[in-house]
Amino acid sequence: MKIAFFMEAYLEQSSGVQTLACTMAKGLRALGHTVLIVSGDPHAEESYLDGSILHCPAKASASSFGFSARRGRISQLKPFLEEFSPDLIQIMTYSEIGEAGINFAQQHQIPFIAVLHDLRDVRTGIPGNFLTQKITHSYFQNVFHKAVASAAAVAATSPVLCREASGLQPNGHVVQLPLCADSSRFRLRSSSKDGNENMRRWLHLEKKIGVLFVGRLDEESGLSELLDEWAKQISKAGNLQLIIAGDGPDAPALREKAKLAGIADQVTFAGQIPHHEIAQCYDICSAYVSASLSSTMKTPPVEAMCCGLPVILRKGCANESMIQEGQNGFIYSTFHELADLLKTLSSLDARTTGRMKELVSAASKDFTEDSLAHALADLYQTVI
Repeated sequence: MKIAFFMEAYLEQSSGVQTLACTMAKGLRALGHTVLIVSGDPHAEESYLDGSILHCPAKASASSFGFSARRGRISQLKPFLEEFSPDLIQIMTYSEIGEAGINFAQQHQIPFIAVLHDLRDVRTGIPGNFLTQKITHSYFQNVFHKAVASAAAVAATSPVLCREASGLQPNGHVVQLPLCADSSRFRLRSSSKDGNENMRRWLHLEKKIGVLFVGRLDEESGLSELLDEWAKQISKAGNLQLIIAGDGPDAPALREKAKLAGIADQVTFAGQIPHHEIAQCYDICSAYVSASLSSTMKTPPVEAMCCGLPVILRKGCANESMIQEGQNGFIYSTFHELADLLKTLSSLDARTTGRMKELVSAASKDFTEDSLAHALADLYQTVI
């Protein structure tokens, strides 16, 4: 089967949607399907095909991807798409590229499915002045509603999004997809000693136990509240180091908060770590933690579990449904509970920590691109 994914950005893999699409494409290709990625390129003046990626000229914007396709150049995609002749189209973002995919599918009578993962832009529009945000919010909402209402099938990675979209879908049925990780990158392993030691020094973990967060540094991350509570309840543990990997609009304010709270020496702001290198961070840390209450399923907790890290999440977040309490992680309702969990983990000896990582990894053995690809293939069969 030939499938075309439509999404604003792909190569950088700096967002959950991009990482999800990469994992989907890898799994589907392993099953024998052909996948074409249709995406934007802010450096291009003309549309072009590079291997399995069809690029559309884009311009810089304040969207969650950093750029948006140039509407006047979208028509250039048509001859490439007609030559590829997809059997199915998969819409993954709900702006210019997503709309182009819907229009092509409807004009050529090709079934399309809508995959819902991160709807940040749909919910808020592009930040800026009032008029810009209002116009973009209205546009993204229209594309999203059009996609969900007219798709042959709708799928989502979060039970929250499934419920949200079911009211917009004519038959009210939304398929929940498993959120998985690339098993070739994210698995329990022992990296080279030299590589581990270099990473430990960089993250200030020579004599400390690493507690990791990976993601966008924004209000939704819950990091502001986590830093407050770290200063109040967790800092006294002494041997814990909070590693924050990622970037975003709240990064400067979070750095300043850590300084003012007197915990700057217990928090390492690692910045945006390339996706192909982040596995080494999972390797050398002892737990993954998040205070987010987001309705979007996040990929880093899944990657962490596959690497053997117990994941500690806040009750009410979308990823809560993935946690098998005591097997691959823990759920906390209060920050006092979080503090107790972290203090317990920090008291474990190396042998117990290693055994725990083995158990977490074993409990997460099905979170692979193969599982995701089979779920997608089953969904495709219902619409082809």
